[in-house]
Amino acid sequence: MLPTWMIFLFFLGDGADEPPLANRPPAFSGIVGQMTMALEASPTKVAVEEPITLRVHLQGKAAANYQPMRAKLRLFPEEISEDFFIEDVSTADTIDPENGKWSFVYKLRPKHSKIRMIDGLRLAYFDSIRRRYQLLQGDPIAVEVGPAKKLDVEIDPAVWDRVAGSFFELAQVDRVLETPPSGLRWRPTLVVVSLLVPLVSVVLGFLTRFGKASFKRRQGRILSPAASQALEKLRATEELEASAEILVEFLRERLDFRGIEPTACELESFLKACDVEKRIRALWSDWFNRCHVATYSPAGAHAVPTVSEAKTCVESLDFALNRQLSRLGPFSILAFVTLVVAGWWSTGIGHAEVAPSNQELAVRAENAFRMGREAGRNWSQARRAYQQAAKDYYELYRRGIRGSGLFQNLGNAEVLLDHWPAALWACQCGLKHHPNHAFLERHRDLLRQRVDTSAVRSPTSAWSAWVESVGTWALVVCTPMGIWLGFRVGRSPAPWEAILFVGVLILPAILAWEIFAGAEPLQPAVVIRNGTPVLTGNGDSYPRHASFSSLPAGFEVVVLHRRGEWLQIGLPNGEKAWIPPGSAWAVE
Repeated sequence: MLPTWMIFLFFLGDGADEPPLANRPPAFSGIVGQMTMALEASPTKVAVEEPITLRVHLQGKAAANYQPMRAKLRLFPEEISEDFFIEDVSTADTIDPENGKWSFVYKLRPKHSKIRMIDGLRLAYFDSIRRRYQLLQGDPIAVEVGPAKKLDVEIDPAVWDRVAGSFFELAQVDRVLETPPSGLRWRPTLVVVSLLVPLVSVVLGFLTRFGKASFKRRQGRILSPAASQALEKLRATEELEASAEILVEFLRERLDFRGIEPTACELESFLKACDVEKRIRALWSDWFNRCHVATYSPAGAHAVPTVSEAKTCVESLDFALNRQLSRLGPFSILAFVTLVVAGWWSTGIGHAEVAPSNQELAVRAENAFRMGREAGRNWSQARRAYQQAAKDYYELYRRGIRGSGLFQNLGNAEVLLDHWPAALWACQCGLKHHPNHAFLERHRDLLRQRVDTSAVRSPTSAWSAWVESVGTWALVVCTPMGIWLGFRVGRSPAPWEAILFVGVLILPAILAWEIFAGAEPLQPAVVIRNGTPVLTGNGDSYPRHASFSSLPAGFEVVVLHRRGEWLQIGLPNGEKAWIPPGSAWAVE
């Protein structure tokens, strides 16, 4: 017979992976399993503010819901912030849970020259076999930190001396928030509008032509199905009681009347509550009043209501209800639109109170940039200021701001942070929205000299040449002409109008085919990660490309296709390849 503790563990099974709260260390990294940790740093000889790439390699077996994740790792002690700036490089992480391997990359920038080693890294995890928390200590890594160096630029000194000072220039807030000029170039949206709007006008013309019946009904000249059915039954009977039952049934279908044998007063009150005009209420109450009198009085003593009068009651009430509904329709739509707009407006106001406005964000970024510039040789303080400025400028970019000053200031901040690929990307984005901008062109050419781009760059567009030559004016002329002809074709088609309408739609149709069924537009991008692997497929299991095994940071490529977060690019030799997610930023 098995011991009690073995039976307990047998039934506990995988459920035992849940780490207990008791004795849980504050630096618990959310890992359950068995782990080993190894540290790797390069280079180990740097100057103050120069980056040291630290790779944390974890290997072992972890439970499915408690695997190593960057967001949960608590590797660094609190006192390390006194010696290093720590930056996450999540794009360089390697995650391979099937083989039990995880690698996380960080950049450590020394704050002073007294640092002799990287020490104190530890990993707290829960051992699922020993059923207790374990603490792994990383081996110390010896480093040599020298005094801070001046900004080193590996380009022509004459060129640098002429333009290096411009990296400290700051564009004003109005240039940051300016709207890019919209040239008269065709866009896919305009092509779609030029094709679809004329077709919609055909439908409107068709509805105008064949919707006369509903128009007449709204004007009270055509009966509803309930009224037509009631009149058909009245024509088939001459009995007074049957006519009264038919009228009550009509009221039940049209106005949800609940009575069975109503009196004249009850009908008067009900129709008044339904907002029926007084003349029609009097007609109905008079018919039912005479019907009751004729039913309970001697024959011939009073005038008996006729079936034709009952038909008049049905027709008059039905026409009045149709006119009433036609008047309420637009008001109901207007009320609905008002509620939607009011809700959208109130939501916008709520968001505006939470987040700072674009103006406030631009001013805050400008002040941070100025603080970094005023810090001078105090690179620790300057770096923090430039990082804050870049963060705010990226937030403005995310909000849709595309001013030339935004890309100028963002590029300058990234240069001063030694993020050359990101600065090149900012210049390219600025030139996309502000072509021939002298400042951005000069900085772009300067930054390109920083990167090994000896290979020929791919073209920036794959549209057919004739598509590029088509101007906006051709589509602007086709659109109103197509709307006018489409409405005429829908109402009363004439042969010459139909032929002309088809001819007007030929140009937008061909352009739409080129856009959506032809070659995809190629989007420029800038490689951000240095040593980006170039693979033959969209997965880490694919082999490296034979011609280009890796790409340097700052290399400019063109995106051919996207599959998830993987990008297919065109190589300078005409071949295609794939790069991992986060390796390049698209120029947008």
